[in-house]
Amino acid sequence: VDAGWIAAHPGPTAPEVSSVNYDRPGQTRAAFAFTTVSPSDTVSFTSKVQSELVVDVVGFFD
Repeated sequence: VDAGWIAAHPGPTAPEVSSVNYDRPGQTRAAFAFTTVSPSDTVSFTSKVQSELVVDVVGFFD
């Protein structure tokens, strides 16, 4: 895995900002991010390069 970024977002179009950045291959990073959900109640993730991602949903706002 190369250096890059991952963005969490509500729709198919990635935002111009990332949720987490990493600067070397094989790096493990933790991040905390808030994002809205799409009208179909889904969240999308976009990565600059092939990545492995683990997501924990901690809660939600009503």
